[in-house]
Amino acid sequence: LVGEGVSWYVPGPEDVGRRIVAEVTPFRKEQGGQTTWGRGEVVECGAAVARPPDLSVHTPRFDHVKAVQASGRRGEMLRVCTYNLLADNYANTPFAREKLYHYCPGRYLNVDFRKQLAVWEILQYDADVLCLQE
Repeated sequence: LVGEGVSWYVPGPEDVGRRIVAEVTPFRKEQGGQTTWGRGEVVECGAAVARPPDLSVHTPRFDHVKAVQASGRRGEMLRVCTYNLLADNYANTPFAREKLYHYCPGRYLNVDFRKQLAVWEILQYDADVLCLQE
């Protein structure tokens, strides 16, 4: 149990290699202010927390974005971002895993892993116009 009343948890470096387990108890506030509690359940994440990838390759790009934001000139600019997403149906074929991305561990090709990184990266660009393709 992370904590009573905690509604979200972000795994940290100390969680790498461990499985996240949470006790979840639903509740409902009644009109009179009374709280009705449901039956609690223990929920265990199916996989251990993986070490996040090294994102230092992005540092120069993100430093540039921060410099523009700090310059006070952001209102004078239109920032356009184009981003190529690897579609899940291309990443998870036997051909893709064996020939195209043989060097990449399978867990990194998983759409659930990639979409969180893609959203994080795209938000860093602070774009006014965003173009996505695959």
